[in-house]
Amino acid sequence: MIKTGLVKKFERENHVELPKDIDSEKMVIASVLNNPLFMFKLEYLKREMFYEDKHSVIYDIIDRLQKSGVENIDNSMIANEIENTKAFKERFKEIDNVRLYLNDLKADARIDLEGVEFFAKKVVSSAFKRDSYIKLQNIGNTVLESKDDINSVNELIQTEVVKFADEYLVDDNIKSLGEVCDDIYERLEENQEIGASGLCMSFPSLSEYFYLEPGEVVCIGGRTGGYKTVFFMCEALHKARQGIPTVIIDTECATDLWVARALANISKVSIRKIKTGGMTVDELARYESAKRELKELPIYHMYKPTLDMNELYMLFKQMVITKGLGFIIVDYLKVTNTRGLDSNQYDELGNLAIELKTIAGTLNLPVLTGGQLLPNTERLADSSKIERYISTLCVWTPKTAEEKATDGVEQGNFRMRITKNRNGRITEEDCYLNFVVNGDISSIYEAKHFEHRADDSMPY
Repeated sequence: MIKTGLVKKFERENHVELPKDIDSEKMVIASVLNNPLFMFKLEYLKREMFYEDKHSVIYDIIDRLQKSGVENIDNSMIANEIENTKAFKERFKEIDNVRLYLNDLKADARIDLEGVEFFAKKVVSSAFKRDSYIKLQNIGNTVLESKDDINSVNELIQTEVVKFADEYLVDDNIKSLGEVCDDIYERLEENQEIGASGLCMSFPSLSEYFYLEPGEVVCIGGRTGGYKTVFFMCEALHKARQGIPTVIIDTECATDLWVARALANISKVSIRKIKTGGMTVDELARYESAKRELKELPIYHMYKPTLDMNELYMLFKQMVITKGLGFIIVDYLKVTNTRGLDSNQYDELGNLAIELKTIAGTLNLPVLTGGQLLPNTERLADSSKIERYISTLCVWTPKTAEEKATDGVEQGNFRMRITKNRNGRITEEDCYLNFVVNGDISSIYEAKHFEHRADDSMPY
């Protein structure tokens, strides 16, 4: 890409005015000043694409601050960078008060990502036209001055044009298998040495079926009030205890209630007592110990009744940089606005699954999520998109009274069937996995007899 200063020099020397869209540049800069997280969705936009020097500088400063792990970027930080860097300060010499200038810019901010991307693409378009004109003009001059034959001139034209267009239109980091195989082999052999591929589930026997692998989505389908949140909490605590920063996006459970449940899980004190009191001396000691442990764990719980996948991507990307995020839980996939049409709900649920898979792949992180089963079935809504884009689907349900009576205490009160699995085996049709759920202390355990088969209860 051609730097802004060289573009302006070309205009002066050639007495030409090249395309630019200062209003769109201003709109983009105002929006990222107001919400720096937008930068994570504008990664295709480079500082060289801005025609206005001041816009280029501001964009560059925000980009560098984010990549260095700064979370809360404000006008004061940006102003300090400008005032303390000679080259930047020169570009703002006609501005009396940089802080006031930045504040005034924010007044034009868009708060919707779609609007910001619309103006960002206009900035890219203008930059591409400018750079194309300059590049083609330079190639033309070279062609006129060249004494080479037609084949050499043609090669020059093709090479220069393609190389230039790659900066805008093509990922220039494309590698053959031969270039990446050694790294892949190394990762596979590391997994072989530790006997695991990705993160292990908190229930050891589930590793016989699947792991939480980078770039993959595991989905737990359950009923309303079916302890999905407790299941996810067990996974969050398990990963955080290994030092893996974990984020939970919770669509139903506020952070206060989630913390109370986590304390019950850690302390094994009744959640009723944690919420209303009446603990014994021993329970109080365990409760205080649980408080200290939970406070030290790298868990980030966020209550978000409505899922906005663009917002979540920007949040997760920031957390990768600033927190070393290693595991994502979305509890759970649901649609809040379908205008009462079931077909809309199913389609939108499928779209959420697609976007979540994209997030997992782009950030190369494992994702655990959930969904509601359709009433009286073990199906996760009538959307083929959901099953198409998740890697592993587990059906998680309470046992019927008849099943509990037949299976006995040692086979627990909940069951899981793995109905789809790209990364391992599924449970056979006549088999399910046994768990014990203790809602009083928000805990789940593997049952003593973990795998149930159709003939387990037969007397012969």
